[in-house]
Amino acid sequence: MATRKRRRNGEGSITLHRASGRYMARYYDRDGVRRSVYGKDPEEAQRRLVAAQQATYSGVLVPGDRLTFGAFLQEWLSSTKPSVRPRTWTRYETIVRRQLVPEIGKVRLSRLSQRHLSALYAKLRDTLSPRSVAHVHAVIRNALNDAMRKDLIVRNPAALISAPRVPARETEWLEREEVSALLGAAAGHPYEAFWSLAIGVGARIGELLGASWKDIDWEAGTWRINATLGRTPDGLKLTEPKTTRSRRKLRLPPTALEALKRRRAAQNLDALEFGPAFDNKLDLIFTDQLGSPIDSTRFLRQHHYPLL
Repeated sequence: MATRKRRRNGEGSITLHRASGRYMARYYDRDGVRRSVYGKDPEEAQRRLVAAQQATYSGVLVPGDRLTFGAFLQEWLSSTKPSVRPRTWTRYETIVRRQLVPEIGKVRLSRLSQRHLSALYAKLRDTLSPRSVAHVHAVIRNALNDAMRKDLIVRNPAALISAPRVPARETEWLEREEVSALLGAAAGHPYEAFWSLAIGVGARIGELLGASWKDIDWEAGTWRINATLGRTPDGLKLTEPKTTRSRRKLRLPPTALEALKRRRAAQNLDALEFGPAFDNKLDLIFTDQLGSPIDSTRFLRQHHYPLL
């Protein structure tokens, strides 16, 4: 039976990769598997080849043709975690786990093509919204850009196809009468101050649920936004505002200040009623009856949508 001839460990050669215009250096690892590295000129390709050969001799695995997209995504998630916001990383991880690994995770990274991605988006459109499919595309594009920077692939197939189209959605605003009706319905609600703040200053829900008593200046009638509450892999946490412009001081209307005073009185009653079980260690304005932070999704489902 014929067998494939294997070259000596680390042996390699450099050729011009015509499709990309870059120089490709190929070599054989310690298992006799052919692998590739790239450079913009022969000298850079040679340097990368030498580094790969040295890694081969020392027993270090150099990613190559057998690296799957799924395996690369796991490495990418680990390397990306320290540099993005917790909520952003959680969204990345969810997309990788639910949409990418099950569908195209077994495809070799070096062989991932526009055809794979187009087929994936067509399938996802049956179950996901256009905006969600666009998020999937953005994650793939970012991950493959990182793969290019590491010279694991020659080009990014996600950059060669158009991003899934997201239909424009017109924002609907409440009319003055509707605002009055909303505040009237919220009167006496345990979280009445939430809607007074939301309408009075137009803050994001994460900023509202992350609002702290220490950031309220009662004499000046202002609220300084210093944090936002969001879900992370470690639970609900206060994090930095989304942008530098998000860190700001807002003047509160009298109705919001009065609602905040009623909210503080109600929270003090909860602290008296539940005693040691009440623990508002984050000094939050909006908590549950035991002083714990409130998840935005749960707040919307249990309080906001019923009020609307």
